[in-house]
Amino acid sequence: MGKCARANTLIDDPDTGARITLEECIQRRVPHVLGFTKDGRVGPQEIAEWVDSGIKPCFKVTTRTGRSVEVTGHHPFLTVRGWQPLHDIVVGEAIAVPRAVNCFGHDTTWSLGRVRLLAYFIAEGGLTGNTPGFTNTDSEILADFHSQIGELYPTLHVRRHAITYFPSGPHSKPNPLTTWLRELGLMGKLADQKRFPAHVWQWDSERLAEFIKVLMSCDGTVYAMGGYPRIEFAVASEGLAHDMHHALIRFGIVAKLWKKKDRCWRVEITEPMSVDLYQREIGWIGDKAGRFATNGKYRRGNLGLLPKAIWRDIRAAAEMRGLTLSAVAIRAGERGAGERGFNPHTSRGISQGRLANYADVLRDRAQQVDRSPRARANGELAHVHVGQPHQLAGVAVEIERPEADRAGLRKLAGEHRARPRRRVRAALDLLDRPQIGEAECPELDRRHRTLRSASGTRR
Repeated sequence: MGKCARANTLIDDPDTGARITLEECIQRRVPHVLGFTKDGRVGPQEIAEWVDSGIKPCFKVTTRTGRSVEVTGHHPFLTVRGWQPLHDIVVGEAIAVPRAVNCFGHDTTWSLGRVRLLAYFIAEGGLTGNTPGFTNTDSEILADFHSQIGELYPTLHVRRHAITYFPSGPHSKPNPLTTWLRELGLMGKLADQKRFPAHVWQWDSERLAEFIKVLMSCDGTVYAMGGYPRIEFAVASEGLAHDMHHALIRFGIVAKLWKKKDRCWRVEITEPMSVDLYQREIGWIGDKAGRFATNGKYRRGNLGLLPKAIWRDIRAAAEMRGLTLSAVAIRAGERGAGERGFNPHTSRGISQGRLANYADVLRDRAQQVDRSPRARANGELAHVHVGQPHQLAGVAVEIERPEADRAGLRKLAGEHRARPRRRVRAALDLLDRPQIGEAECPELDRRHRTLRSASGTRR
């Protein structure tokens, strides 16, 4: 399936875990990328071919949880109506996004202590002077910081100024800590310029989890709201917030990224399953580790429910087999089904597990989804912004799928009456029209005449 995105779009390399741009993928002729498989998972997919498509206007698509991508108008997204181009999707419609991207690297050369030391300086390090400084007041965090400096840089001594600590060495010799941070591209960075170094994405899951734990323990917080934990990460750097947001997705932790004000970006974890997953697999260092004790009560979240429009497909499949929704629920073993007053709540969204049980009863391949909570979650389309024409790069991903599945998807999409294209495009057309003149501007063409791009085609 051909997809066309902006050339600077970041792609996770399934072999190394590294994040590289789509343009780099083309230059390296990467053999496969992560894609959507027939069972609802995200996994490596073979690339069929590269096709040049020139320079075109791009749209920035942002979901309710803060995920965004810049694509052309014909880029397809998975909806309840099947794969639909962006031009046929309206703000507020649900699109499928991965709940988890299980793409970790294999680099284990870094000790966990060095991983934590790097995170300390990214979170609360002052890196614009000659000697890096670390500011913190948590006794456990400070003890670990001093321990790692003593173990990794024994020639340095830590001098204190108020609540900031500076690992310094002899004036006649270069500071090895400063040299290390400079090699990683961190020295001289202000708070709003910090990002994850490239090495981080190639670590295994243990090291990435340790890195996240330190960042959250320094720049994050956990507190109770209504008796349940709420986790937040607040930083001045937009890029650092985006990095944390994506790193959490690798663990299947769903978070929301948003801008509170200038130089204040937040990543929030409020969904019950994600909060529990963070507490189990990531955790905290210092006093925040004991700030909240879980009460062991199960909470049901509403994030990741499939849109209520899917009930039309369930009802149609049931009627084709001479069944009512209540009969389907009974055969699926649903609690309360068959009892007086049972209500399937068709005005609400439906969970993936419940839909999978219904699909087993109806034997409908088009509705079968992976029961795993890591399979995928729905993202509500929040914003669509029209940008300038950009260099594009695309890839045609060849997915092997039985023809029966293709027919099922076509049938699923066909059961929904297409909305009038004129109405659907109205909101986009108002934004798109003034951009067309800029796309034809000779100055723009001259400035971009050396750019190359590629786009995928359907095979």
